[in-house]
Amino acid sequence: MILTPYIMLAACSGGGAMLILLGQLPIWIFGIFGIIASTHTTRAELIRAQRESNFLAYHDALTGLPNRLLLMKRLDEECARVASEPERSSYVLYLDLDGFKAVNDNFGHGAGDDLLRAVASRFSLCMRPCDTLGRLGGDEFAAILPQTAVETVEAVAHQLIACTREPFTFEGIPLVRIGVSIGGASLSSPPDVRRTLEVADTMLYAAKHAGKGTLRLG
Repeated sequence: MILTPYIMLAACSGGGAMLILLGQLPIWIFGIFGIIASTHTTRAELIRAQRESNFLAYHDALTGLPNRLLLMKRLDEECARVASEPERSSYVLYLDLDGFKAVNDNFGHGAGDDLLRAVASRFSLCMRPCDTLGRLGGDEFAAILPQTAVETVEAVAHQLIACTREPFTFEGIPLVRIGVSIGGASLSSPPDVRRTLEVADTMLYAAKHAGKGTLRLG
Protein backbone atom coordinates (compact mmCIF):
# COMPACT_ATOMS: atom_id res chain seq x y z
CA MET A 1 0.00 0.00 0.00
CA ILE A 2 1.10 3.56 -0.69
CA LEU A 3 0.12 6.31 1.70
CA THR A 4 -0.83 9.63 0.20
CA PRO A 5 0.79 12.81 1.54
CA TYR A 6 -1.12 14.36 4.41
CA ILE A 7 -2.15 17.94 4.94
CA MET A 8 -3.05 20.08 7.90
CA LEU A 9 -6.16 22.16 7.57
CA ALA A 10 -5.59 25.03 9.98
CA ALA A 11 -8.39 27.41 10.91
CA CYS A 12 -7.48 31.07 10.55
CA SER A 13 -8.50 33.64 13.17
CA GLY A 14 -10.21 35.77 10.54
CA GLY A 15 -12.21 32.86 9.19
CA GLY A 16 -11.48 30.36 6.44
CA ALA A 17 -8.76 27.73 6.46
CA MET A 18 -5.22 27.11 5.26
CA LEU A 19 -3.82 23.84 3.88
CA ILE A 20 -0.31 22.84 4.99
CA LEU A 21 1.47 19.78 3.53
CA LEU A 22 3.04 17.79 6.37
CA GLY A 23 3.84 14.20 5.54
CA GLN A 24 2.24 10.81 4.98
CA LEU A 25 -1.14 10.94 6.73
CA PRO A 26 -3.91 13.51 6.31
CA ILE A 27 -4.53 15.61 9.41
CA TRP A 28 -7.43 17.99 9.81
CA ILE A 29 -7.15 20.49 12.67
CA PHE A 30 -10.20 22.49 13.68
CA GLY A 31 -9.42 24.97 16.43
CA ILE A 32 -7.64 23.02 19.19
CA PHE A 33 -9.01 19.64 18.14
CA GLY A 34 -7.21 17.37 15.74
CA ILE A 35 -8.37 14.33 13.81
CA ILE A 36 -5.89 11.97 12.14
CA ALA A 37 -7.12 9.83 9.26
CA SER A 38 -5.27 7.80 6.67
CA THR A 39 -6.04 7.51 2.97
CA HIS A 40 -4.66 4.50 1.14
CA THR A 41 -4.15 4.18 -2.60
CA THR A 42 -2.97 0.95 -4.17
CA ARG A 43 -0.04 0.92 -6.54
CA ALA A 44 -2.30 -0.50 -9.27
CA GLU A 45 -4.64 2.48 -8.92
CA LEU A 46 -1.75 4.91 -9.20
CA ILE A 47 -0.40 3.14 -12.29
CA ARG A 48 -3.85 3.17 -13.88
CA ALA A 49 -4.28 6.86 -13.14
CA GLN A 50 -0.86 7.61 -14.64
CA ARG A 51 -1.70 5.66 -17.79
CA GLU A 52 -4.98 7.53 -18.16
CA SER A 53 -3.17 10.82 -17.69
CA ASN A 54 -0.58 9.90 -20.33
CA PHE A 55 -3.31 8.83 -22.77
CA LEU A 56 -5.19 12.12 -22.37
CA ALA A 57 -1.98 14.07 -22.92
CA TYR A 58 -1.42 12.50 -26.33
CA HIS A 59 -4.94 11.76 -27.59
CA ASP A 60 -7.96 13.74 -28.69
CA ALA A 61 -10.65 13.68 -26.01
CA LEU A 62 -13.52 13.52 -28.51
CA THR A 63 -12.37 10.83 -30.94
CA GLY A 64 -9.65 9.01 -29.01
CA LEU A 65 -7.27 9.52 -31.95
CA PRO A 66 -3.71 10.79 -31.51
CA ASN A 67 -3.70 14.56 -31.06
CA ARG A 68 -1.41 17.15 -32.65
CA LEU A 69 1.28 16.60 -30.02
CA LEU A 70 1.52 12.86 -30.70
CA LEU A 71 1.29 13.38 -34.46
CA MET A 72 4.26 15.74 -34.38
CA LYS A 73 6.18 13.28 -32.21
CA ARG A 74 5.53 10.46 -34.69
CA LEU A 75 6.42 12.75 -37.59
CA ASP A 76 9.75 13.66 -35.98
CA GLU A 77 10.44 9.95 -35.49
CA GLU A 78 9.65 9.20 -39.13
CA CYS A 79 11.86 12.08 -40.27
CA ALA A 80 14.74 10.53 -38.33
CA ARG A 81 14.17 7.22 -40.13
CA VAL A 82 14.06 8.92 -43.53
CA ALA A 83 17.27 10.77 -42.71
CA SER A 84 19.03 7.48 -41.95
CA GLU A 85 17.43 5.65 -44.90
CA PRO A 86 17.47 8.03 -47.91
CA GLU A 87 15.62 5.49 -50.08
CA ARG A 88 12.70 5.40 -47.62
CA SER A 89 9.47 6.90 -49.00
CA SER A 90 6.95 8.29 -46.51
CA TYR A 91 3.99 10.66 -46.78
CA VAL A 92 1.91 13.05 -44.70
CA LEU A 93 -1.77 13.61 -45.51
CA TYR A 94 -3.95 16.52 -44.41
CA LEU A 95 -7.70 15.78 -44.41
CA ASP A 96 -10.41 18.42 -44.17
CA LEU A 97 -14.11 17.54 -44.12
CA ASP A 98 -16.37 19.07 -46.77
CA GLY A 99 -19.79 20.17 -45.53
CA PHE A 100 -19.12 19.77 -41.82
CA LYS A 101 -20.02 23.36 -40.93
CA ALA A 102 -23.53 22.88 -42.33
CA VAL A 103 -24.08 19.94 -39.98
CA ASN A 104 -23.09 22.05 -36.98
CA ASP A 105 -25.22 24.96 -38.14
CA ASN A 106 -28.32 22.90 -38.94
CA PHE A 107 -28.29 20.26 -36.20
CA GLY A 108 -26.10 21.64 -33.42
CA HIS A 109 -22.67 20.90 -32.02
CA GLY A 110 -23.82 17.64 -30.46
CA ALA A 111 -24.55 16.27 -33.92
CA GLY A 112 -21.22 17.64 -35.10
CA ASP A 113 -19.40 15.78 -32.32
CA ASP A 114 -21.24 12.55 -33.19
CA LEU A 115 -20.22 13.01 -36.81
CA LEU A 116 -16.56 13.57 -35.94
CA ARG A 117 -16.51 10.37 -33.89
CA ALA A 118 -18.15 8.44 -36.74
CA VAL A 119 -15.71 9.88 -39.28
CA ALA A 120 -12.75 8.98 -37.07
CA SER A 121 -14.03 5.41 -36.85
CA ARG A 122 -14.38 5.11 -40.63
CA PHE A 123 -11.00 6.68 -41.28
CA SER A 124 -9.35 4.28 -38.84
CA LEU A 125 -10.61 1.30 -40.85
CA CYS A 126 -8.72 2.62 -43.89
CA MET A 127 -5.39 2.82 -42.08
CA ARG A 128 -2.69 0.16 -41.98
CA PRO A 129 -1.18 -0.92 -38.63
CA CYS A 130 1.97 1.08 -39.37
CA ASP A 131 0.09 4.32 -40.13
CA THR A 132 -0.76 7.08 -37.66
CA LEU A 133 -4.12 8.82 -37.98
CA GLY A 134 -4.84 11.80 -35.76
CA ARG A 135 -7.14 14.76 -35.28
CA LEU A 136 -5.61 18.22 -35.51
CA GLY A 137 -8.74 19.99 -34.27
CA GLY A 138 -12.15 21.01 -35.59
CA ASP A 139 -12.88 18.98 -38.72
CA GLU A 140 -9.20 18.56 -39.64
CA PHE A 141 -7.34 15.26 -39.49
CA ALA A 142 -3.86 14.14 -40.50
CA ALA A 143 -2.20 10.83 -41.32
CA ILE A 144 1.41 9.68 -41.47
CA LEU A 145 2.07 6.84 -43.93
CA PRO A 146 5.60 5.49 -43.38
CA GLN A 147 7.64 3.69 -46.02
CA THR A 148 4.85 3.88 -48.58
CA ALA A 149 4.91 4.01 -52.38
CA VAL A 150 2.94 6.81 -53.99
CA GLU A 151 0.53 4.27 -55.52
CA THR A 152 -0.35 3.00 -52.05
CA VAL A 153 -0.78 6.56 -50.76
CA GLU A 154 -3.24 7.25 -53.56
CA ALA A 155 -5.12 4.02 -52.84
CA VAL A 156 -5.43 4.82 -49.12
CA ALA A 157 -6.53 8.39 -49.86
CA HIS A 158 -9.22 7.23 -52.27
CA GLN A 159 -10.48 4.77 -49.64
CA LEU A 160 -10.76 7.68 -47.20
CA ILE A 161 -12.67 9.74 -49.75
CA ALA A 162 -14.98 6.84 -50.62
CA CYS A 163 -15.82 5.95 -47.01
CA THR A 164 -16.70 9.57 -46.24
CA ARG A 165 -19.12 9.78 -49.16
CA GLU A 166 -21.30 7.07 -47.64
CA PRO A 167 -24.19 8.73 -45.72
CA PHE A 168 -24.03 8.93 -41.94
CA THR A 169 -27.12 8.09 -39.90
CA PHE A 170 -27.87 9.55 -36.47
CA GLU A 171 -30.99 9.31 -34.37
CA GLY A 172 -33.36 12.23 -34.75
CA ILE A 173 -31.82 13.89 -37.81
CA PRO A 174 -31.91 13.21 -41.58
CA LEU A 175 -29.13 11.38 -43.41
CA VAL A 176 -25.90 13.35 -43.23
CA ARG A 177 -23.83 13.59 -46.40
CA ILE A 178 -20.34 15.08 -46.32
CA GLY A 179 -17.03 14.59 -48.08
CA VAL A 180 -13.32 15.01 -47.48
CA SER A 181 -10.55 16.81 -49.35
CA ILE A 182 -6.99 15.54 -48.97
CA GLY A 183 -3.61 17.14 -49.54
CA GLY A 184 -0.37 15.25 -49.16
CA ALA A 185 3.39 15.66 -49.28
CA SER A 186 6.33 13.29 -49.25
CA LEU A 187 9.05 13.25 -46.63
CA SER A 188 12.04 13.57 -48.92
CA SER A 189 15.66 13.23 -47.88
CA PRO A 190 16.94 15.25 -46.15
CA PRO A 191 13.53 15.53 -44.43
CA ASP A 192 12.18 18.93 -43.44
CA VAL A 193 9.09 18.77 -41.21
CA ARG A 194 8.11 22.40 -41.66
CA ARG A 195 8.48 22.28 -45.44
CA THR A 196 6.58 18.99 -45.69
CA LEU A 197 3.64 20.35 -43.70
CA GLU A 198 3.58 23.54 -45.76
CA VAL A 199 3.40 21.50 -48.98
CA ALA A 200 0.66 19.25 -47.56
CA ASP A 201 -1.35 22.33 -46.55
CA THR A 202 -0.91 23.87 -50.01
CA MET A 203 -2.04 20.63 -51.63
CA LEU A 204 -5.10 20.52 -49.34
CA TYR A 205 -5.99 24.04 -50.44
CA ALA A 206 -5.64 22.94 -54.07
CA ALA A 207 -7.87 19.91 -53.46
CA LYS A 208 -10.56 22.13 -51.92
CA HIS A 209 -10.53 24.41 -54.93
CA ALA A 210 -10.53 21.52 -57.39
CA GLY A 211 -14.11 20.66 -56.49
CA LYS A 212 -13.65 19.04 -53.07
CA GLY A 213 -13.68 15.30 -52.44
CA THR A 214 -10.34 15.06 -54.24
CA LEU A 215 -6.67 14.30 -53.58
CA ARG A 216 -3.67 16.43 -54.44
CA LEU A 217 -0.10 15.31 -53.74
CA GLY A 218 3.00 17.49 -53.76
